[in-house]
Amino acid sequence: MATSKSQNPFSSSSSSSKPELKGRYDIFLSFRGSDTRKKFTDHLNHALMCEGFQTFRDDDEIERGDVIESELLEAIRNSRMSVIVLSENYANSTACLFELQTILELCKKSDHFVLPVFYEVEPEVLKGQSENLVFENMEATVERYVDSTHPLTEALRKKPKLSAFSSMATSKSQNPFSSSSSSSKPELKGRYDIFLSFRGSDTRKKFTDHLNHALMCEGFQTFRDDDEIERGDVIESELLEAIRNSRMSVIVLSENYANSTACLFELQTILELCVKPNSLRKLLVNSKARSIRVDILLICGMGGIGKTTIAKVVFNSNHARYDAACFLPNIREVAKAPNGLIRLQRQLLSNILGKEEHKVNDVDDGCRRMKYVLANKRVLLVLDDVDQTDQLSALAGQQDWFMPGSKIIITTRLESLINAHENYKVYRPEKLSIDESLELFSWHAFGQKHPIQGHMDLSKRFVHHCDGLPLALQVLGSSIRRKNIDVWESELQKLEAYSDNTILEKLEISYDSLKHKHDKDLFLDIACFFVGKMKNKTIKMLEGCDCFPLAGIHNLVDRNLLTIENETLQMHQLLQDIGKQIVCRESKYPEKRSRIWRPRESFNILLEKSGTEKIEGLVLDMNMLGNSDMAAIEANTFEKMYNLRLLKLSGVQLSGTSKAFPKRLRWLYWRGFPLASFPNDFPLENLVSLDMRYSNLKQLWKGTKVLGSLKILNLSHSPKLVKTPDFSRIPNLEKLVLKACPSLFEVDESIVELRRIESLNLQDCKKLRKLPKNIGMLESLVEIDISGCSNLMGAIEELGKMKSLQLLNASGMEVVSQASIWPWVLKPSIQMSLALPSSLVRLDLSNCNLTDDAFPRDLKLSKLQHLFLGGNPVSSLPNFIKDLTGLQMLDLSWCPKLQHILFPPIGLKELVVTECRAMEKITYETSASIKSISHGACMSLDYVQGGFKILPVKRVDVELINKIGFFNLDSMANVEAFVVNLIILQEGSIFSTYFPGTGVPHWFSNRNCGFTVSLTMTSSSPHCSFPGLNLCLVYTVPGDLDWLPEPLEVEVSNQSRGMKRVYKPRCYGIPEAGGDMVWLSHWLPESKFFEDGDELQVLFNLKVDGQIKECGAHILYFREDEIGKYLSTILHSWDSNMFRIVALEALNQQKQKQKEEEEEEEEEQQ
Repeated sequence: MATSKSQNPFSSSSSSSKPELKGRYDIFLSFRGSDTRKKFTDHLNHALMCEGFQTFRDDDEIERGDVIESELLEAIRNSRMSVIVLSENYANSTACLFELQTILELCKKSDHFVLPVFYEVEPEVLKGQSENLVFENMEATVERYVDSTHPLTEALRKKPKLSAFSSMATSKSQNPFSSSSSSSKPELKGRYDIFLSFRGSDTRKKFTDHLNHALMCEGFQTFRDDDEIERGDVIESELLEAIRNSRMSVIVLSENYANSTACLFELQTILELCVKPNSLRKLLVNSKARSIRVDILLICGMGGIGKTTIAKVVFNSNHARYDAACFLPNIREVAKAPNGLIRLQRQLLSNILGKEEHKVNDVDDGCRRMKYVLANKRVLLVLDDVDQTDQLSALAGQQDWFMPGSKIIITTRLESLINAHENYKVYRPEKLSIDESLELFSWHAFGQKHPIQGHMDLSKRFVHHCDGLPLALQVLGSSIRRKNIDVWESELQKLEAYSDNTILEKLEISYDSLKHKHDKDLFLDIACFFVGKMKNKTIKMLEGCDCFPLAGIHNLVDRNLLTIENETLQMHQLLQDIGKQIVCRESKYPEKRSRIWRPRESFNILLEKSGTEKIEGLVLDMNMLGNSDMAAIEANTFEKMYNLRLLKLSGVQLSGTSKAFPKRLRWLYWRGFPLASFPNDFPLENLVSLDMRYSNLKQLWKGTKVLGSLKILNLSHSPKLVKTPDFSRIPNLEKLVLKACPSLFEVDESIVELRRIESLNLQDCKKLRKLPKNIGMLESLVEIDISGCSNLMGAIEELGKMKSLQLLNASGMEVVSQASIWPWVLKPSIQMSLALPSSLVRLDLSNCNLTDDAFPRDLKLSKLQHLFLGGNPVSSLPNFIKDLTGLQMLDLSWCPKLQHILFPPIGLKELVVTECRAMEKITYETSASIKSISHGACMSLDYVQGGFKILPVKRVDVELINKIGFFNLDSMANVEAFVVNLIILQEGSIFSTYFPGTGVPHWFSNRNCGFTVSLTMTSSSPHCSFPGLNLCLVYTVPGDLDWLPEPLEVEVSNQSRGMKRVYKPRCYGIPEAGGDMVWLSHWLPESKFFEDGDELQVLFNLKVDGQIKECGAHILYFREDEIGKYLSTILHSWDSNMFRIVALEALNQQKQKQKEEEEEEEEEQQ
């Protein structure tokens, strides 16, 4: 709250702006700008707005030739009342007098109310001054327009002691905001909230008065000395007592504060009592510490996920930090009632103003009042369970309604509630984990953190059904509390058949909020049939059902009725239960419901031929009935189901004529179709998706079929299929799946007529010898999979003509000659553009028997992002890879001859070299953006830049070995009879080694026969301030093993700081049968983790069958003059890239500590 002369903190707008005329105003302010604008009028305007009044004032300096503008006249006429601030120079302005005249004219003609305020002037005094004769003229003007009983006439005539309005003036002798007169002194009464320290001559009648007034209005008890300090600059005893009896002090540092000995003595007393001098700025009023924007947080999720609970916790923890706060619960329900939004607006205004709000006429009137109330206070506003944009508009309006620093929290099931252009953040509460769910369930079911004895398995079954939903866990846990085990079993069986109605009613609110029948039908389709299915495939299948699936899925996701995970449709189990319950409520008879998904009901309907026109979708999987035999169903059983859109069958054999089959069918999934081809009379013309996987088809149909709606055709895993159908009359086909059809030897040439096809899957069609001619002309094809087509020749060359191809999988082609894939290697005259499509984003050439010389220098694949070359006999990184500037992921796993990776593309983010047994070294540019290197089972790998390094002990400097506490290790390495090649592994800031042995070295100061050891970080010398840590473990494993999968895990916990580090060494020793192995490690000094006096606990975990025989820990201290040399030795001997952070941390500890203190101060301010 700075007291700048150029800007008043209470000003509602800058002095250069002009208020816009919008409807009626409560108050018109008439004043002389040069006298009062940046003084009394600013504060008066601020106070009126804080109380909810809409004011109009002209913020332009009146430099218009003293001619009043037309909009000011309009503002006067559109105001309910006027407040006239009569100051010393008010009557010298013709414009002010004209304003006054206009006000009085309006007053005479209507009930316009006028309130005069005298600012630093009194009528009686003015009349006696010749230079103020204009006031006498003003009095005459007033008398011409209003009668003698008008308040303004009386105020001008009354003596000062009787003036009804001069008491509101900020007289030089009396300030209306002052808590006491200037001649009195506050009496000491117990403790105060705030002591005000200030220089009276600078700020008493200005900033401090208003600050004190604001604090008192908020309920704070303040102490301030209102005597002018004229006591020889000696602070009085009662002021010292007041400082000691105040909870905090506010120090107003003004221009002459430091010139007063008394002020400085007050400051010294305050600092001695509460803070260190360098922490003073944390307590000073700092306007920059407040946010300069209005923050909006949208807590969005399905019903019962805990949105309201989270909002309540945030509100209760933070509301005291704001000028005002309001939590409006259950807005969705309240807004439905008559005048519901008006009631909510009135409640919001009452909470913000701290008093009961008068009548709000309508929603627009409420918005107008809220806009001016919210603009002058930092508020925390929670709007709970909002489901309509009009609710949000009525209660939060626009962000510019709010004062900067305000926070708005909205809980909703509708994520698109806020316009995309608004600045807001979204928080989506996640489902509880299994452990969290079990704990919450236990609190409600047992009143404790975990299940009681004998109830664990049943509790887990309840928890599984709730699927992490807090509401369900709470309701179900409470419903079975204090009931015996038999009741639990019964309730669980009922729950697995029919979910709890209390929960479903809460969740069904989201379904009811869907506005369109299309969206409700789509929700039911997905809940009953399509959970777990691919999103894009489902959209294509349902597009022909007139339900607008693309927009509908967006709406379901927006209301948290559906989630998209890895491009699949996912729905909470309880939401699925809601959908199925809604369908079941359609009729007590299954055949009269719209969707049939229960196997027994589906089987009975088909067997009894009881299907009706109500059925739109049906699923029957005979395996779900425990019957592996084919079920014989007559085709005419579908005769009455003429509205059937979706049909999924598995293990069903059809007999009889197919003419009666529903013609409105859009999706047909028939797993294990028993016939060699489709009957000619089978109505397929309206199908959008035809899925016949694992069929006995030899050919799909005879002759040509007109299928204008078909988009997806899946004939995969059909072992007898020898040829594809004629595609010429299927113009809209987008996806063709022929995967694992081992007898397929020909793809019909008519495939080139498919102008909309995007995906072609020919994986493992081993008899396929060629692709159709001119397949390269398929301009829409984006993805093709020819992996495993071992007899397919010349395919890559033909595909090179495609301009739209992005994904090519040609793995396992078992290429014998390089000419079969890249014929231009032997024929340089062929242009590179024929190599591979330049549009490729993903390329898989793994297991193609490609050697080092099989690759050209440049593939011209600038758009390639993912490249798979695993399983090929290459010995080094192919040269062309370095030129793939867009490459993000490179997979070279299972390359048996690959020895090193040197400088892959600088933009590479992920590198996979798993099972490269000959791999020795991985190096990349220091500026590279690589984030992940997978190198499991690379037995020869001894160096990964920035990761780890392995060196034989014989190649490690003896001085370094001793410095890290591996004493006598060098002499052990020189013993020829020693059967283990001793090595040292360095991973980040940890060194480790292993060797056969029987015990922890004798020089370890802390040892234990168990799997854990505790110690205290204490040094014997104050100069030894950099502690390192050595750990040792002695273990054995049974049998004679060659390999163990990550058998060792070390957990170091700093009990004093609540910090923990877990380390899994990539190298470890496997003892001979019956022998023991010693694992020894050294942890470099880390100032953030190890400090003098800390209590540490070390836990060793052997994750295989075996035995930990002994463990130990020892502290190594380094003097300050040694640490630099110590780290230099390591940097010289090892990889500097791994130690640059550690070295800087150790050598610049003080600088880092200072930076942390500054960051801590900044965080506290914010």
